[in-house]
Amino acid sequence: MPRPIDDKVLSAAKLNKIKTNIHFFPNHLKATMSKIPTYPLTIVEAASGYGKTTCIRYFFSSITDADIRWISFSENEMPEQAWDRCCQVIKKIDSDVGNRLLSLGLPTLHNTDEICQLLYELFCDEETYLVFDNFQFLQKYFTKAMWEAFLFNNSELLHIVALTQIINKESEFLTRFAKCLYLTSEDLKFSKNDITQYFKKAGLALTNSQLHFLYQYSEGWIAPLY
Repeated sequence: MPRPIDDKVLSAAKLNKIKTNIHFFPNHLKATMSKIPTYPLTIVEAASGYGKTTCIRYFFSSITDADIRWISFSENEMPEQAWDRCCQVIKKIDSDVGNRLLSLGLPTLHNTDEICQLLYELFCDEETYLVFDNFQFLQKYFTKAMWEAFLFNNSELLHIVALTQIINKESEFLTRFAKCLYLTSEDLKFSKNDITQYFKKAGLALTNSQLHFLYQYSEGWIAPLY
C-alpha cells in the first residue's frame, strides 16, 4: 500500500523510496491518442510542461509496424537549417521528393508553388508518421497551400503529427479540418482521480485535503504535479 504524504519535511530516507521516474497517462488521453492512426494530421497544442512530447513518444513506443520520423525544432536554430533537416527526413521517406525540396530551400513567395507540388507528390510505401516537435519555431513557413498538399498528397499511408505551444492564425483553419485530430491542454489535464492514481503509482497516498490542494494548485497540469 502506498504510504500517506507526511505534511512535514520528508527525510532523505523517505525521499529515496518515492518513485519519481514514472509515467502516467489518463485513460481519456490514451483513448484520444489511439485515434492518431486514423487521421492524416494530428495537432497537439499546449504550453510547455503539459507533456506533449512525453505522451506522443509513449504512444509511438507501442507501434512496431510503422516508419516513425521525428524532427525536433529549436528556438536557437536558423530557419534554413531547420527546413534543411526537415527535407533530409522527407528524403528518407521519398528520396526524389526530398532531394528536390533540398534544392529549393526554405519556402518563400517565389518557390512555394513548386514546394506544394512536391509535397503533393510525396509517396511512402508503408505506414509512416512524420512528427514535428516544437513546431512553433517553423510553422510560419508552412502556408495553407503547403498543408493542403501534405494532406491531399498521393500517399494514404502518411500521417503528420505536429506538437506546438501555439497555433498561428495562418494554421488555425487546420483545427476545424475534418482530417485533423486536434488535442489541446484540456486533453492533457489530470482529473482528481488521475492525480490520485499518479501519486499512488509514485508510492504516495493523498489525503482529501492534499488532493484538493494539488488539484487547485496545478489545475491538472503535469509539470507542477511532478
